[in-house]
Amino acid sequence: MTINGDIPDRQTGLKLAEQYGVDGVMIGRGIFHNPFAFEKEPKEHTSDELLGLLRLHLDLHDQYSSLGLRPFKALHRFFKIYVKGFRGASFLRNQLMNTSSTDEVRAMLDEFEARNQEQS
Repeated sequence: MTINGDIPDRQTGLKLAEQYGVDGVMIGRGIFHNPFAFEKEPKEHTSDELLGLLRLHLDLHDQYSSLGLRPFKALHRFFKIYVKGFRGASFLRNQLMNTSSTDEVRAMLDEFEARNQEQS
């Protein structure tokens, strides 16, 4: 038997599995609030880690886009997952919503990171 629904992370899932004696846990929307929901030891993540994960997502999209599974526009809904909780995130996220390719997203990320390094 498995459980699902409003399970935000691995720790909550394990607690519920033990509490109710289930065999498995499914995390769905929780991943949209925390892209690190499956990590064993939860911690705060830096903007570099979040943007690095976005870059990995872009790489995977490029790798599999030749199969025609998902158009680029489908990636827009994921930007809010990775681009949040740090200075300039809202502005960057709004810019990313106007992109039309993974190369364009990478260029914006490069520019954002370079600008932030200059300000540090």
